[in-house]
Amino acid sequence: MSTRRDILRTAGITALAASLPGIVHAWTDRTDYQSPRTKTAPPSGYNSPTSETKASETRPTLEEYIKQNKERWLVGDYEPFLRMDCTSTKVGEDLAQKTICASYLEQLLLRKGFTPRVFIGKDTPQKEMLSNPVETGLDSIRPVVYFEIITDPSLSTSLLGTHYDRRPKNDNLDDPWKTPWLEPVRKEVTEEFGGREIKDTRIYVRGADDSVGHIMSIIWALEAYQKVSGSLPVNVKVMFEGAEEIGSPGMDTFIEKYKKLLKADLVIVEDAPTTRSGIPAIYTRLRGTLDGEICVKTSEAEGHSGGGSFIPNAEGVLAKVMGRIEDPLTKEVFLQAYKQFKEPTLEEKEYVKSIRPDLSREEVKDKYGLMKILGSGHPAVTTILYPSWDWQATPQENKEGIIPSRACKVFMARLVPGQNPQKIFSELEEKIKHFPEAKYAQISVTYISGSPAVAASLGQKSHYYLTLEKTLKQAFAATELDLVWDGAGEPIYSFFQKNGFPVALIALGNDKDNPHGTNESMLVNYGLLLGVRWNFLMISSFGKGEIK
Repeated sequence: MSTRRDILRTAGITALAASLPGIVHAWTDRTDYQSPRTKTAPPSGYNSPTSETKASETRPTLEEYIKQNKERWLVGDYEPFLRMDCTSTKVGEDLAQKTICASYLEQLLLRKGFTPRVFIGKDTPQKEMLSNPVETGLDSIRPVVYFEIITDPSLSTSLLGTHYDRRPKNDNLDDPWKTPWLEPVRKEVTEEFGGREIKDTRIYVRGADDSVGHIMSIIWALEAYQKVSGSLPVNVKVMFEGAEEIGSPGMDTFIEKYKKLLKADLVIVEDAPTTRSGIPAIYTRLRGTLDGEICVKTSEAEGHSGGGSFIPNAEGVLAKVMGRIEDPLTKEVFLQAYKQFKEPTLEEKEYVKSIRPDLSREEVKDKYGLMKILGSGHPAVTTILYPSWDWQATPQENKEGIIPSRACKVFMARLVPGQNPQKIFSELEEKIKHFPEAKYAQISVTYISGSPAVAASLGQKSHYYLTLEKTLKQAFAATELDLVWDGAGEPIYSFFQKNGFPVALIALGNDKDNPHGTNESMLVNYGLLLGVRWNFLMISSFGKGEIK
């Protein structure tokens, strides 16, 4: 999820709930699909056992449809898209490839009978590849794939969203990829899931979970609903963005510009793993983001290492500049706007420590093999309730014997309530002009994206929250639900909330999927197809207007 999920994850509270009516069996054992009881009649063709409509006699059940189409979905939709390199990189470097990836999704949706539009920016290349491009006039925005199913304008509307871009390969010498990172590989596994042992298939490849798996679950659920139950009982809008992994640049402006088009009673972002295997989760607190890049240029030409006595080394100058922005050992950031945040309460601190006992100082030191832990605070508290500033690793060029004339470093700040990403960036942009190093090098800073911290926008007694909670428990065959406070960020969540949309971030992945790391994977039956079942059930339940 946002933006960098390699930040420590935080499991939320465990919300114990009453058992659901009846017994929900493991989905792979289901031969039918039944709706929960409601006071109102189910939508036409829903295949309830009591339905006597002609549609229910001729249409397959959801489980029959999944069984008939599972392999077609995997081979024809999911795996080909995973073989495409949709990696997000610095602003501008990935634009051409993103058009290709958006075109794949557009053609996939057209084949399934949907009518997608692809919103593109001023600098989008190869737009002739797209069947229905929409010029937005916006800068640096990756193609946004959008489609909608409007059954009746008077019905409620849900907007489902996630992203199609992916993280880089991220080689890890201690845990290397065991399979080709852009070639899906299936492996049979036996795992614990919600307190029970399951047998399933895992598909290993970059993007398996984050977030191609979520994309396919949405598309397949909508396809299945129309085949199984006919017309949808609610209006559904779907949006897939292409730059979440670098902070969703331009998406705040996009949502503001197309607010009327995107209007919905609820936005559901599907982009996260659960924090406990087999236990569904709703993310209710996230940090904000500020992503950018610092570059220094010391000369027009690179010199031989023999000239090191008089040619400034760009890497060395950059290191000094970084030290003037943030102390890597105390983690202090020397920007006044960064220091303006709401101090967490004692209750919040104690709560966070209680939900993450595994993030004690001793556990963290052992887990990461640290010589010494930075700071004196509890790792869970500092990760979730306080801001952080980090520099990202950059590819190393093999230029032995050459004094680098240019060096750049990407920074990523995670923000908390009270911090304003634009104010922090503006102060940084002004401050670098007065660094002593500016006498020896051109220092520039580029804004990539920024989003404020967010908290839950759905009341836990609202119809939408109760529907999400109940359908998630039913889809997972669980009696618990985790409400997650997380130290990462999800810019698109922030942007929708900023524009007044009620938003929920749903976890359909698995805590073992390892998104952002090496050997990312996703379960088929208890991941991809579980997502299909939940989206199907969620749409049906929202359509009833009331649940018990």
